[in-house]
Amino acid sequence: MGPSPSWSASSGTGARAMTAPDVAVVGAGLSGLAAARELVREGLDVLVLEARDRPGGRTGVMEVGGVTVDIGGEWVDAAHSELRGLISELGLKLVPAGDGKGRARWHVGGEFSPEMPLDGGDAAAYDRMQEALADAAEGVDPEACWRFAPGEDLSVEQWLRREGMSERGIHAVETIVSTCGSTVPLRRMSFYAYAVKVAGRGGPGRGNEYRVRGGAGGVARALAGELGERVRYRSPVVEVRQDGGGVALRYVSPDGPGEVRARRAVLALPFTCYRGVSFHPPPPPVFRRMFARATYGVVRKVHFIFGRPVGGAPFTITDTPLGYCCPSQASGGAGGIVAFAGGEVLLPELGLPAAERERRAVRQLRRLYDVPEPEVVVEKVWPHDYWTRGSYMILAPGDLRGFGEAMGGRFGCVYLAGAEGIAAAPSFMNSAVRSGLRAAGKILEEISVPRRSRAGTGTGEV
Repeated sequence: MGPSPSWSASSGTGARAMTAPDVAVVGAGLSGLAAARELVREGLDVLVLEARDRPGGRTGVMEVGGVTVDIGGEWVDAAHSELRGLISELGLKLVPAGDGKGRARWHVGGEFSPEMPLDGGDAAAYDRMQEALADAAEGVDPEACWRFAPGEDLSVEQWLRREGMSERGIHAVETIVSTCGSTVPLRRMSFYAYAVKVAGRGGPGRGNEYRVRGGAGGVARALAGELGERVRYRSPVVEVRQDGGGVALRYVSPDGPGEVRARRAVLALPFTCYRGVSFHPPPPPVFRRMFARATYGVVRKVHFIFGRPVGGAPFTITDTPLGYCCPSQASGGAGGIVAFAGGEVLLPELGLPAAERERRAVRQLRRLYDVPEPEVVVEKVWPHDYWTRGSYMILAPGDLRGFGEAMGGRFGCVYLAGAEGIAAAPSFMNSAVRSGLRAAGKILEEISVPRRSRAGTGTGEV
């Protein structure tokens, strides 16, 4: 783990702050924690500043009535080697996620069907879409995918309309791609960027093969546990100031304002959060454009917990505000169903009081499944989370050409990481880990710290 850092006690509640770390990391999500862990393992002093009172960012677990559930990122793709390697290193386990979307039943327009409700012409257009997604990403360097972006960057909806798909067919695609997945409407989603992202999951129809036993939120908890007092919570950064000697970060905390000066800084935040940070000097124009234009979707997860196991609850894809429903891996011996929904179908729900949202969600669930009233309902509405303000970032037409190179880039002593630090596959847990490790590697090369081989980088235990 490297040498112990030098700590100095601050006034107030007894929180502790490092006076002058080698590297300051902003954000204790998977990306920031992965970066910090790598830097500490190589012998650097590191301080992590986190706005929330917990680690994990857009992952996390919640305990209600003796039941533990994932409230954020949950599914792990077989192709996500960096995340799987980290899970293995931390001694955590992966478990198969189940049948998945490929074998789910559909519920669209109030009717059930065993497969995607597409007529002949629409089905042919959808098949062409799958082929075109594979072709668009063929031969593209994922580390420089913006260089291959076409001049005519259509949205997914524009592409489907050009292929002659009907409104009913587009609604079905919107349900599987947006409501149950990417959370951004098809009209705002770049076809090319979506193709590159799908390729990063192993191709069309792949992904969501595993879950983390005990919840994906346990990954960040384990990382934060290793780092110990190097992680300081409830300390949002409000100013980043660079000069010839390094970088100074000003933050606020329950103890009052504070400042940390470091040789380098890693910023591992959703782009929406950069709009509340003052930079001196300002970042280059491409970074400012990226922070201003980044598009995030809306998403909600709802866990319905019952007093007994819910046997035979099938995976369901629905165009209701429940979206994608499947058996929950809630701990504590309880059975449950988890619903994940995003996109425009969710918008009318977001303005309702929490109690009304819960009543509506339970009614919708019982139309889909023959289940009793749940004993516990756990809801997480990510657009209501101040330190996230959205869900996934999905690149709009023109975004890759406009600022793709800046994603995961650097300006001065500041390195960007986070789940959006990988242009080819933004908003995956694996992208968060990968961009954090990449930022750490660049810092280690620049400040000439001898690299040691990393042990235990397997593909995760299943």
